[in-house]
Amino acid sequence: MLPVFVLLQASGGGVVSQPKVEDVLRENAILKRAVQIQNAKLQEAASTKDQEVAGLKQLLGQYQERLRHLELSNYSLALHLQKATGDRPPGGGLSHRPPDVF
Repeated sequence: MLPVFVLLQASGGGVVSQPKVEDVLRENAILKRAVQIQNAKLQEAASTKDQEVAGLKQLLGQYQERLRHLELSNYSLALHLQKATGDRPPGGGLSHRPPDVF
């Protein structure tokens, strides 16, 4: 414990009693342990987040592929419908504007 006593003396703090040095060392040990615990919690949380992000990215890829497949099916069905209706535009070939009345 002499090095701490010497450091405290050298830093201009004056002579510090042995119980105070022990209290400072005990508090230092407690704070170091608290930092270790917090660091472990942060690393665990970061690992969990990384796993969640990876899962969501995989899910996004699956949904994008499903969307592409559904868009392709929709386009195919639209072509079949157009062919089945005799190449008439949607709505049976009727325009959506009101008739001209004279």
